Amino acid sequence: MLSFLSGITYLWTNEGWLYVAIVLDLFNREAVGWSLKTKNQGNLTNANAGK
Repeated sequence: MLSFLSGITYLWTNEGWLYVAIVLDLFNREAVGWSLKTKNQGNLTNANAGK
């Protein structure tokens, strides 16, 4: 059985906001995908699927 967890956070940088999404494999406790973007769009976590 595959179990994943995803989350989104944002960080203030000198150039503005940076949005970070990450997908974790709960069995192995490791990151299996991530995405960094300058705009918070609905496809931020979906971009992780191919990484």
